[in-house]
Amino acid sequence: MSFNDSLKIAAEGLNAERIRMNVIASNLANINTDNAGNGLPYVKKEPVFETVKFKNYFGVEVSKIENVKNPFSEKYDPGNPLANKAGYVKIPNISSIKELVDMISATKAYKADAEVIAESKAMARASLKI
Repeated sequence: MSFNDSLKIAAEGLNAERIRMNVIASNLANINTDNAGNGLPYVKKEPVFETVKFKNYFGVEVSKIENVKNPFSEKYDPGNPLANKAGYVKIPNISSIKELVDMISATKAYKADAEVIAESKAMARASLKI
């Protein structure tokens, strides 16, 4: 594997985890959005990772961001204009705990990719001293 290949693979990993963190942040920011402009609550989103081949090695990239098809939760709020006859309003089915666990996982993967880049740079510096 060439020096540039390892940097490219690690950089693609960094980019994929950055996108994942942005999607998680969006989900958390909209956890209480009961009207996303279309009369329905915010729909949770998740990135779809795809394996990408770099010469003889594999990396990852985000191929798309898709809506999760989980059913909406309901909360009792009879004063809300979106409430049904029983007084319930549909809300996003987003678990803040799951999102935070996903954020920790994305952070650890991001750090691992950053370490690969740092070690590659250190190896390049060491090879210049030879």
